[in-house]
Amino acid sequence: MSTDLLASHPRYLAHARPAWDALPPGARGRILAPGDLAGQGLVLAASLVDAQDAARAGRRVALLAHGIGQAYDGRPLGWVDGMIAPAVYLAPGPYAATWARALWPGCRVEVVGPPGLDALFHGKRSNRGQPRAESGPGCRPVVGLGFRFLGGATSVPEATSALTHYLPGLRGLAARYELIGHGHPRAMGRLAGLYAAHGIEVVRDWAAVLARADVWCADSSSTLYEAAACGLPVVALDAPWYRREVHHGLRWWDSVPGERVDGPAALPDAIDRALAGVPDPGLSVGALAAAYGGHADGHAAERAAAILGAL
Repeated sequence: MSTDLLASHPRYLAHARPAWDALPPGARGRILAPGDLAGQGLVLAASLVDAQDAARAGRRVALLAHGIGQAYDGRPLGWVDGMIAPAVYLAPGPYAATWARALWPGCRVEVVGPPGLDALFHGKRSNRGQPRAESGPGCRPVVGLGFRFLGGATSVPEATSALTHYLPGLRGLAARYELIGHGHPRAMGRLAGLYAAHGIEVVRDWAAVLARADVWCADSSSTLYEAAACGLPVVALDAPWYRREVHHGLRWWDSVPGERVDGPAALPDAIDRALAGVPDPGLSVGALAAAYGGHADGHAAERAAAILGAL
């Protein structure tokens, strides 16, 4: 029986489509629009909302993590009591697999890695590691900035944006580095205006950010791990409302893949340390092992497709 693909947002589609495309042509069904859930076979979804919609429609669901699978107190963001467990959860690594097995005891959990990064690891969409096109006096390092959406409906402080905390320092940062602004897909409408007002170039394509940036700085985002996995030094942006005594795992606070700073005053020095290669490389290695467990190798889509094809 064929597998349909459901993605209510382009970013979810970007994460799940490589796994769906890796299925044999005869095993691929339709790309479904939200609300168009008629059919019988398996539905591959890359968000909890899409997975629940498909399950409520009576479809069997394979849920693919669309990031590192960050959880808060053992639950993914957006989870509420009574949600239907997927038939299979395709985890990016051991961290996400651990909480998924505890949360959904009857669910099959498989670690496959991040299919959405396969093309980057194969060098198809990134020039990381190649010499910069420009160098020498007057050529400033390129620093990428990313923030989570503002005003999200969550009671978890660590899942909120740190933008307001760093906003006062952006003009000074733009005078020192060449800044490119990215962020959570649902935040880009608002972030684009704020970036432009501070003289920051807006770059919406994540692969383009990875290709251009010398350092990546972000608050609450899986992109910290994605950038580190692609060989880019990263700086995690903390805010005063992130609770230091609450340990959710990974980003909070056990396996951060690079520097951490508490505010805009400390950010330039952290960026300079990252550019100079000062941070302990073990930070990134340990964090990536926790997030991906060695499965960030460009073959995640193949592993996911093999599991989907056997269901």
